[in-house]
Amino acid sequence: MKTPQHGPYVQMRDEVEPREDFLVRVSRAATLAGLFLVSLLVVRVGGAITIGDLLLMASAGLLAVVPKPPLATLKAPSVSRIVITLLIFVGGLIATSVSPAPADSLQVLFRILYVAVILPWQIRRLFPTPRGLSLATTAFAMGAALCGFGSVLQNRLGPSIIPGAEVTIAGRYSGFTAHVSDAGGITALAVAAGVAGLGLGASRMTKFLSVGFIAGGLIGLILSGSVSGMASAGAGTVAVMLLRGVSVGKLFLIGGAGGGAFYFASGVLSGTQNALTPLERFYQAVGLTPSAASSLNTTASRLETDRLGWESFLANPWTGVGLDTQSSIVDHLYNLSVHNFILGAMHQGGWIFALGILLAALSLLLPGLRLASGDSLRVRATAMAVAAVTFAVTAPSFYNRYFWVPLALLAAYHSLPTKVPEPENNTKGDGSVKL
Repeated sequence: MKTPQHGPYVQMRDEVEPREDFLVRVSRAATLAGLFLVSLLVVRVGGAITIGDLLLMASAGLLAVVPKPPLATLKAPSVSRIVITLLIFVGGLIATSVSPAPADSLQVLFRILYVAVILPWQIRRLFPTPRGLSLATTAFAMGAALCGFGSVLQNRLGPSIIPGAEVTIAGRYSGFTAHVSDAGGITALAVAAGVAGLGLGASRMTKFLSVGFIAGGLIGLILSGSVSGMASAGAGTVAVMLLRGVSVGKLFLIGGAGGGAFYFASGVLSGTQNALTPLERFYQAVGLTPSAASSLNTTASRLETDRLGWESFLANPWTGVGLDTQSSIVDHLYNLSVHNFILGAMHQGGWIFALGILLAALSLLLPGLRLASGDSLRVRATAMAVAAVTFAVTAPSFYNRYFWVPLALLAAYHSLPTKVPEPENNTKGDGSVKL
């Protein structure tokens, strides 16, 4: 057997493989922890940055200083990735030049560059095997489900039990987020991941965890009262059905987990002043409750923000109005931002920035959707990505981690090699971990 010419190697199963750098292992552990914690938006360091974000960005920093392999083995960035990065960066700088708070705008720009460009590279680099990527998707789904269970803590132990979270006067709970809309978007991903995890080919451990994902996600959805979140969870579930279907037995499991979560959440709602059932909340959100105030018709108010955002873009097509938080507001009466990720990017950053955002999202989403493979890992990643995109159409999500992380996970699946040797005693053929 020929001895490799570069780097230290160890003998494994009659093959010679490179010994992984210590910094890579530390970076991977930090990324897994970051993916788990990134959905807990109120768990912050000094009130400025979430612990999940801190871990993810620290992990990227570690990965950046890992000794590079020989030039002959390096893969140059694609032209499309370079163009996307330049569009976001140049467009963001132009928007920052007109922002009333340039420091805040610049901070948002670098955050977007991280989630849209660096994070996908980071996940592909750290999780190049089905088993590793399965761990990453599981960590993210666990954090999303925990966010939903946070609403139970608020109900049982009081609204102040989670600093920074909220319980609205309408009896809506935000869990481990600061806003009920964020809670809806995050817990929808837990439901989508849970339904996919009960499908064909998943391991027993994946199925066991998936019941918890569904329960936590549904509880969070119902108690947050997020109609957009409910629609997103439904879209993710439909994606699972279209990709591979779910057996009759698994439908009973899904129904059981969903029924239990619904029963529990309904009991919480019945004991919460002013709280609405999911059906009542839907009627309210679409303006079908005659006695409700017009401000509670969130469908109409969100469409109005989209209209205002479009008019703002037409007035400032090249520069936008700035990426800072205050500039995102278009409805100053109710303090609302544009509720569509691409219209929001156009309103704040202008057409150059928005084009970069759109191309970045499509470059991560479309390759994974075109794959013919129907294994459990692919279905889980696709279901979360579909749910994330559905929510982003009705929410200000072009900068949110719960929009970009599912897209990055799906893109990482697309980049997996066709055949990857895995330890037979740890995984099944679909890359999920055995019990």
